[in-house]
Amino acid sequence: MNIKRFKADSIKDAVALVKKDLGEDAVILSTRKVSDGIEVLAAKDVDINSRGSLERSSTSNSSINKKESIPSIEKHLMDMKKEMRNMLNLIQYSSPNKIDSSLYNTLVLNGVQPANALKITNDVAPISSQSSIDDLKTKLSLYIQAAPIYLGGDKKPVIISFIGPTGVGKTTTIAKLASNFTVYDKLKIALITIDTYRVAAVEQLKTFADIVNIPLDVVFSPDDFAFAIDEHKDADVIFIDTAGRSQRNKKHMKELLSFFKMVRPDEIHLVLSMTTKTEDMLDIVENFEVAKPDKLIFTKLDETTKFGGILDTAIFSDKPISYLTTGQSVPDDIELADPMKIAEYILKND
Repeated sequence: MNIKRFKADSIKDAVALVKKDLGEDAVILSTRKVSDGIEVLAAKDVDINSRGSLERSSTSNSSINKKESIPSIEKHLMDMKKEMRNMLNLIQYSSPNKIDSSLYNTLVLNGVQPANALKITNDVAPISSQSSIDDLKTKLSLYIQAAPIYLGGDKKPVIISFIGPTGVGKTTTIAKLASNFTVYDKLKIALITIDTYRVAAVEQLKTFADIVNIPLDVVFSPDDFAFAIDEHKDADVIFIDTAGRSQRNKKHMKELLSFFKMVRPDEIHLVLSMTTKTEDMLDIVENFEVAKPDKLIFTKLDETTKFGGILDTAIFSDKPISYLTTGQSVPDDIELADPMKIAEYILKND
């Protein structure tokens, strides 16, 4: 397998360089932004029966200069480990037949991790060469579960909580959903916030609640939380806003769980921003699992051009996606998660 790095001003230019140097059958292992543009790591051959030697590009930083500093050596070793993981993933998921490099590259360029891209490409191989793009979307959509907030039962009020890191848009998402449920579904909504860390977040929710005439309670302790829930027992839906938590701050996670031990929400939605790197999204999902979220919400789709992180996170978490948000406008910029539409995003090849 011949692996090389390519640098260019844009993804399109980088792909052109890859095709020119390695040919149409080359596959892209990873892409990343660098200070002077885009860096692409590509391989010439992923046929696991091949016995060709592993060559590295003379333009890559493959040799370690003796004058390098210790941090540079450590970074080099980390890059090598990452490339080795990519290679192992290729070997693990590749079949003896060559994959459809066009589909594979489209997935990777749109942010899908190489292992998932290879698995999916192999899964759709029987249809990809002769089928329409709609067939591919249908196949890809099977990897994505979707489920909005469930209001079909007899229980009232339905208690819905939103959790996630700081800055992902939990409060704005609640405002959008509360507006839609109030205006279009004619439901009686109540809001409770346990986000007492950020005055701005409380003020934002209070302003919104006043505009649409929805009651809002600010809660400071788990005991007050149970009392506030009881105060709104005549509501159809109670939305719970929580403080942004670092997935690695055990103290904050413990505080969050203390509220949920007092009253367990009917649904907990983990909110993730599309401006977050996929690796970090997976780390967030893993560490927030202690709160047992039921569904995922992806925000800020309007602030990215790569949507592969949705697919990687959906596969990793095995949880349904409930909503997507596409801007700051309340109540308009939110939509039900649609596996086919998500697949369309991911298969874009701009």
